[in-house]
Amino acid sequence: MHEQELKEALEYEGLTDKMDDVKRYYNGYSTAIPSNLYNPWSILNYLVKKELEPYWIETGKTDIIANSMWSSPLNVRQNILPLLNGETLLVPFEININYKTLDSPRALWSVLYFSGYLTGEKVDRENLKVRIPNTEVNQELSVIWRRVIEEKGYSVQYSELISVLLSGNQHICETHLRTLARFHV
Repeated sequence: MHEQELKEALEYEGLTDKMDDVKRYYNGYSTAIPSNLYNPWSILNYLVKKELEPYWIETGKTDIIANSMWSSPLNVRQNILPLLNGETLLVPFEININYKTLDSPRALWSVLYFSGYLTGEKVDRENLKVRIPNTEVNQELSVIWRRVIEEKGYSVQYSELISVLLSGNQHICETHLRTLARFHV
C-alpha cells in the first residue's frame, strides 16, 4: 500500500490525525519505486481495530526464523542487536536459498530479507545493505530473539550478569561470562 492510499483510507475512517503514528509504526519498506510502502495486512487491521498493534506477525510462524537465528554463527547473532537498535548493516545475500542450510549467514540474511523482517537495497550481486523496516517488525524480531534466549535457558544468566556487572564483583562476573561464552560457541 502506498502513502496516498494510506492517507485516503485514514481520511475515510476519520483517522487523519493518526497519520504520523501509523507512519512510524508501519512504514519503512524499500522498493524500486521511490515511495513509502506499507504492509496492507497491518494497515487493514489497524483501520478495523484502530490500535497500533503488530498484525503482521499473525500471518505466519516464526520457528524457522528463530531456529536459524540461534544456529547461525556468532558474528551473525552479534549483528541482531545493532539491527534491533536501528542500525543498517551490510550482509551477504543470495536469491536461490537452500532451506537445508539455513544456519549459513547468507541463507539467514536472505530469508529475513525475503520474508519482510529486513528491508534495504542491493549493494552488489552478493551483498545487501539492510535494516529493520519499522516498529512493528522490530518488536516482533525482539520477541523472537528473546524467546530463543529463554527457550535455550540463557535469560537467567543474562539477567544475573547484568546484576553482577552493576555490583562490580569481578570474580562473580568472570564466572558468569565463562558460562555465557559457552552459549556463543
